[in-house]
Amino acid sequence: MTDQTESRLGSRRERKPRYGRQERQREHGRQHTCLVIHGFAGGVHDVSPIAEFLSSRGCTVKCSSLPGHTGVNADLAEAGYRDWLESVERDLESLMADDREDLARPRLVTIVGFSMGSLLAANLAVRHPVDALVLLNTPIYCGNAKRAALNVIRDVKTRNLSNIRRYSRRLVHHPPARALFNFRALLQKTKPLFSKVTCPVFIGQSHEGRHSAA
Repeated sequence: MTDQTESRLGSRRERKPRYGRQERQREHGRQHTCLVIHGFAGGVHDVSPIAEFLSSRGCTVKCSSLPGHTGVNADLAEAGYRDWLESVERDLESLMADDREDLARPRLVTIVGFSMGSLLAANLAVRHPVDALVLLNTPIYCGNAKRAALNVIRDVKTRNLSNIRRYSRRLVHHPPARALFNFRALLQKTKPLFSKVTCPVFIGQSHEGRHSAA
């Protein structure tokens, strides 16, 4: 073994242990800040597993609590989509203000939206310079009466009542008509904005969403 080979092996042995993700963030002086937005007729509890995971990875996390989303239908009916937009915008501006005050540790700002929260997140990404967007179960269609009717007819013919049971559960917890109108209005307002999002986007979609399929 030559002195040169021994020197190379020695340098390998002396290397420091590999840094974890949190340590690498600190080393580069950039911390991740995440705004997490829940969905229609839901609450912070719906996205708390996401928030807890991000927090465990060293991210600064804030969960938005949308106006009217108290679990009481009367409260949900009193809030409109503009109220929801203004609420999440205030939360994002608050996070960004913290970043401006802490110039020594600039942050990467990511918005995570779940269900209707994805629509709100897309609106924010168009209005503000965020670094990344995560869209989970983004609603593109808000129900389909014709498809629902065909599903019920098929259940009756096949004696498989899975769709009928599903629709019955929805009726028991059905949101107020005014809230649904605002949900649809937000959906129509947001669709043209997706093409204007310029930051990196991760999209995750399940086969069925509570407010996005018949």
